[in-house]
Amino acid sequence: MATEMKRAIGALLCLILAGCGFVPTESKLLGAWQVDLPPPQKMVFDFQRDHTYTMSITGQAGAMQGTWRLDGNILTTTMRGFAAYGMTNALPPVKGLASQKNTIVRLTGSTMVWRYGMLGSALRLRRVIAGSSAGSPRP
Repeated sequence: MATEMKRAIGALLCLILAGCGFVPTESKLLGAWQVDLPPPQKMVFDFQRDHTYTMSITGQAGAMQGTWRLDGNILTTTMRGFAAYGMTNALPPVKGLASQKNTIVRLTGSTMVWRYGMLGSALRLRRVIAGSSAGSPRP
C-alpha cells in the first residue's frame, strides 16, 4: 500500500513539474485564432509563418497588421499599420501602445489562453484555421 502511494505521489509530481515547463512552439501558434466578442462580433488573429499577423473584427472594415515574436511563453505583438479598402496606412509608434506582451499559459491544437496587462487578465482564443503560410492573406 505504501509503495503504491509513493508511486502515485511520484507520478503526480512528474505531471505537475512537466506542466510548469510549458513552452509553446511557433508551429502551434501559426494560423487563425478567434476570440468571441458580444454576438455577433468576433475578433480573429492570424499569425503567419513570416512573423506577421493581422487582427480583424467581424463587421468592421479593415484589419490591424503587425509583427509577432515568441520568446519562451511570451508572445509580443507589435502593430505596424491598418489596412482597409485596398490601402495600408502605417501607424506611428506610440510608446506603451504599439507593442503588447502576452504570456501564453495554454496552447493546444484547438485552444490558446494568454494573460495580458498588469492584472493578468485572461484572453481565451480558439483555432479556426491551422498553420497559415507566409504572407497568404485571409478573406
